[in-house]
Amino acid sequence: MRSFNKATATCIFVFLIAIDTAFSQSANTNQSVNFMVDEWKRAKEYTKDYLDAMPEDGYGFKPFPEGRTFAQQFLHLTEANLRYASLTVGKPDPYPYLKTLEDDPKMRSKSAVTKITLDGYDFVIEALKSLSPTQLQEKVVLYRWTLTKEQVYFKAAPGFYTVAYLVVSFAWVSRF
Repeated sequence: MRSFNKATATCIFVFLIAIDTAFSQSANTNQSVNFMVDEWKRAKEYTKDYLDAMPEDGYGFKPFPEGRTFAQQFLHLTEANLRYASLTVGKPDPYPYLKTLEDDPKMRSKSAVTKITLDGYDFVIEALKSLSPTQLQEKVVLYRWTLTKEQVYFKAAPGFYTVAYLVVSFAWVSRF
């Protein structure tokens, strides 16, 4: 497995702070749909970089027995992103069975996880593009919360930079 060095971990950490700051500022200033689309496109690119960087044999790696594998973590992220985007546009989730895919060994390959994850980002991006600024202010119920559609996207946004934290964690633990 390719190891990550301190410089790589530092770059990822700086990226995470920048993304967190960008989303915090957007939430406070109610930026446009285009800004949100651009951020999700950027997240897709960085996520693809993480998926590409992990060798095939690393997709089954678990940092601890109770946790998810690298592959399962990305499938979990995608499942949540799809659920949130489906809610905001009223379209069916393209992978409604994704939760069960986390436990399907055939779906843990690098190619399968990469395809599903990037398809998930495309669905989120297209869903966002279909919404006007007015529609983003409409209320929906997510679990026990009543939120604007915009807030739902900001609730989903932590998922893609949380993955970066996980990648650093996987890299850190796997070096031992």
